[in-house]
This record gives sequence, C-alpha cells and structure tokens, in this order.
Amino acid sequence: DLTLGMRWFELSVSRKPGRGAAYASFIVLSRDITERKQIEAALRESEQQFRTLTENSPDIITRYDRECRRVYVNPTYARETGIPVELAQNAALDKKWPADMNIPVKEYESKLRQVMETGVPAEILLEWPRQDSKQVSSHVFNVVAERDAADAIIGCLAIGHNISGRKEAEFRLARLAETSPGIMFTFLLKPDGTSCMPYVSARIEEVNGLRPEDMAEDMTEAYARIHPDDMNGVRESIANSANILSSWHCEFRIRHPAKGDVWVEGRATPEPQPNGGILWSGFFHNITERKHTEDILRVKQEQLASMAIDLSLAEERERRRIASELHDHVGQQLLLSKIKLDSLSGVFRNVNYKNTYNEIHDLIARTIKDLRSLTQQLNPPLLGSVGLEAALEWLSQKMESDYSLQVDFADDGSPKSLDEDFRSIVFQSARELLINVAKHARTGKARLSTGRKADMFMLMVEDQGVGFACLPGSDTNIPLNSSFGLFNIRQRIKHLGGELLIQSAAGCGTRATIHVPLTDY
Repeated sequence: DLTLGMRWFELSVSRKPGRGAAYASFIVLSRDITERKQIEAALRESEQQFRTLTENSPDIITRYDRECRRVYVNPTYARETGIPVELAQNAALDKKWPADMNIPVKEYESKLRQVMETGVPAEILLEWPRQDSKQVSSHVFNVVAERDAADAIIGCLAIGHNISGRKEAEFRLARLAETSPGIMFTFLLKPDGTSCMPYVSARIEEVNGLRPEDMAEDMTEAYARIHPDDMNGVRESIANSANILSSWHCEFRIRHPAKGDVWVEGRATPEPQPNGGILWSGFFHNITERKHTEDILRVKQEQLASMAIDLSLAEERERRRIASELHDHVGQQLLLSKIKLDSLSGVFRNVNYKNTYNEIHDLIARTIKDLRSLTQQLNPPLLGSVGLEAALEWLSQKMESDYSLQVDFADDGSPKSLDEDFRSIVFQSARELLINVAKHARTGKARLSTGRKADMFMLMVEDQGVGFACLPGSDTNIPLNSSFGLFNIRQRIKHLGGELLIQSAAGCGTRATIHVPLTDY
C-alpha cells in the first residue's frame, strides 16, 4: 500500500465439493490483520524494554500471577536472596525460601492478594540473612497491580529496594541516642495532614510515657498528652515551620501519666519529601528542672521587686522624717541661738572679741541657710502643701540659682492623682535627671514638662546638649557609661510599675521620659 505502507493479511482457504473432481472449487477468505501485528510488535518491544530495565535494575523485581506464583524474577533477586532465578521462577510463593531466611510468607502473600483484589498499592518490609555473608539484608517492597488491555487485574509487580545501609545507619543512630542527653527524633507531616514519628529514641518514654512504636504510624496518642494550654502553640509552631521551611523551636508541657507535667524543648530542621510531605529531624530536651528554677527565680524577683518598692518608699519617708527633724529641732535650735547671739550685739568693746562675735554670727546664719536648703531638697514644702507640679516648677527655678541651668517648665493642666510616696519619688527622680543635665550635657538650658497620657503620669526632661551613645537593643536605651544614679532612677520607677525611657545620640541631645501609673486607676 503506497499510502499506508506494508500491511498484513491472513488468508483462509477451504475446498468446496463439486459434482466431480474436475469441477472442485475453493473458497478463499482474506482478513487485514495489520493492527493485530502492530499490537504484537508493540507488546514484544514493550516486553523487551521491560526486561532490559529489570535485568539491569539494582532493585529486586518480581512478577506474580493471580495465584501468587512467581512468573518472573530479575537477576538482582538471585544476588540478594541467593536463590537461583530458575528455581524461583514459576514457583509458588511458599516454595524455594530456605527455612533460615525466616520470611513471613503468609503476611507477604496476604499483602499481594490485597493489592490484586483492591488495586491499591501497598508496602511491606522483608528482612533475611544473606546466604553468602549471613548479614541481615533489609528490603522495602512496593507492590502494585498489573492490568491487561481491558484494565482487568492479572497479577502484581513487587519492587524491592535495599535499605540495609539506611537500617544500619538507624541502628547506629539509635545506639548514639541511647547515650545522648536529649531525645533524637524524626517527625513526618504527611500530605494528607496526618503525622507520625518514623524514628524516636527510646528515652521518649521518660517524657510522655509512650514507646517509640506507639508513634511510628500515628501521633494521635502523643498529641493527646500535650498540655491543653500548650497544644495550639505546638500546632502553630509546626505549621509556621512547614509554611516557610524554617527551623522549628518550641517549649511546651507534656502530661506524663506517672510524673505529671514535664517541660520539653524541641528543635528540628524540616526537609521536603518527594511525595509532598515534610520530614523534621531534631531532638527533644527535658527542661523541667530549668523551668522549675525559672519559676523559683521569678518568685524571688517578685519578692525583691516588692522589697525594693518598700525600700524606696521607706527611703522617701525617712527623707521626710529627717527633713522634719532638721526643721523642727535643729533648725529651731540654730534660730534660737542666733536670736540670743543677736542680743549680745554691741556688748563687746574689744576689737578681737567683736570680730569673733561677727564670725560666729555669720557662721550660724550660713548654717541656717544651708539647713533650709537641705530641708527643701529632702522634702520640698510645696510638694505636700501645693502639689507635685508646683514643686517641680520651684525645682526648675532652684536649678538656675544652684547650677546655672535655665529650666523651662510646662504642665498640661490636667488632673494627675499621685499619692505622697509616688510624688516624692518622681520629684527626686526629676531632680537627679536635671542635675545630670547640668553636670554632663554641656548646655545651659533644659526643659521639664509634665502631663497625663491615659492612666499614666508623664514627666519629660529634655536638653540640646552633647548627648551620648546608648546600649544597643536595650528596651530603655540606658547609656553605655550609665551611672549608678541613672540606674537607680530606672529601678525605682520600674518598681512603681512605671518605666524610664531615654533617647539620645552623640551630638543630638537627650530626652528622658518617665511614665508612672496614676493612683486614681
């Protein structure tokens, strides 16, 4: 055929009887079998390709018919099992397996029949001692159904991959895990959303009371033992790690049936799998003791914070008491001494006596003045009688006379309720901040402002001086060369439930802001 090429025909000839030999005739039937010949050629080619692949495959390849007889085994089968191809081929499944190989024949046959009945692929692990070295050889067999042209299942194909090297590595890893302080594991998130731990060291039982085999296929029971308050955090951390393939880290509690709550820290690295799943490899570490220590430290810190507040308040009360004592007793005694000394004015005629009298008079006057200044610093009278804002305005004026620092004071006029102890601590803090400006900022001007922001009292000290470099990453931006006074201010404000925030940079001035909760909230 010039158009379609060579074609195949099948001829069928039959003799048709006649009235005589001379009149015999024949019937010839011709049928085009080109398509059938093409199919047969394609099948032969496919079979040849199959055999080429299987004969050279490093994996064991075995074909089974519907009766579970081996209709084909490749050369790798003989190399891995030690059974010659001619003995294994065309033999029933339970034949030609040496007794010392300990092959679970019934389980394997059941798996083959299951695949041929359902058409669903299956997997099975088979292990046997090699005939040459007696070393255990491990193979994972993937079993798939084989179908004919009509899509009917005619048998199955078992492909066995040698995982002896992997099993040996897992064995060594298990030996290592037994002596390591942590718990090594692999965690598999499957494409369908379920999960399991293909490997976890035996010490996991110390943490959750489960054996490794309890989690090898399913994590349901392991999840059930995670503390309910931590479960969402664990799932979210896994999801976040899976979404961006970032390292996983989580601390959570597990409810051990005998030990109670056990704290664990987990770290792992994810790796995408060919089937769409994700496999994490990492370790768990029991941090229960560390958490208990942290709880104890937290309690101690709270106790210390409470003691620090009490100490700060006691310090302020002692300031007021000392100021009162100086004013009511020492100050009065000095004033009385001055009055009595004034009464002797003009009595002394001798020049030397008169000079001595004047020196004593001046000394007492200076002492009275210094005592009044000290009393006002310890406990400004305006602080208790008029309020914090008036006392701070007085402080601004006092800074100019004492330290040559011109301070502009501003208040937003809003009501700001603070108890006596809080007012005293805030006042002393503002005084120390302004003194710092006078000593270190190399400027003659500063600004002191007060206001209210929601339920917080706010005080701000600003200058346009030389500024300073701050500690990187600090939440309060404490300067690198911070003095004890500045640190003390920060601690006192913190113990009142407030905060001190310092913003500064070399050559750009400094802003110190204090926030303290109001007492009417």
